[in-house]
Amino acid sequence: MVEKRPPGNPLERVLQALIGHARGDSQFGQVGAGRAQGDGHLVTYREYVESVASQPRPSIVISNLDAAHAAIVMERLFIEAQTRIEILTQCLTDEVYGGAAVIEAATAFLKRGGRLDVLTEQPISPETNLLLHAVAAAGFENEVTATNVPAAVCETYGFHFSVADGDCYRFEQEKDSWRAKVRFGDPEFGGVLSRAFADLRAEASSAQS
Repeated sequence: MVEKRPPGNPLERVLQALIGHARGDSQFGQVGAGRAQGDGHLVTYREYVESVASQPRPSIVISNLDAAHAAIVMERLFIEAQTRIEILTQCLTDEVYGGAAVIEAATAFLKRGGRLDVLTEQPISPETNLLLHAVAAAGFENEVTATNVPAAVCETYGFHFSVADGDCYRFEQEKDSWRAKVRFGDPEFGGVLSRAFADLRAEASSAQS
């Protein structure tokens, strides 16, 4: 017997939103033709992401194939964001978040008044994580939260995501894969992700109390 998820479950809302996009927005199922393959094309990929972000919104959906692409997208999300970025991830890996370009963009985002909230499935700290160390050293530790998601809560969802201002996002439908979809200016699905983040953070805090 399959257990029925309760109404309002964050995973259920995300899945329903995906179904709605697939039915009502043909762009969500498409990926931009400018996606790049391999390290030799990272400059092209960076330029392509920047170009898509600067176009009228909602943008087309573009693909993210690996960790190097993820770092480029995260840099762009920090550049585009004005007020908040929410990240649901395994460990805020240095491979994606520890590079100079991402750290510079994140620090600039916090400097202009932004807030960064992170949910991680593995414990992290400023002593061991490059991004957290850098923003703390820059004096922004009070603008950043990092909450560990207990294993029991992790088992309720199968995705990861980053969302900026509730309308720009990088979404991994399978959290064990780097493959993701990226879109700028989509408050419908971005809002779903932001609400799922708030619900998962509340569940994590409740489980720890």
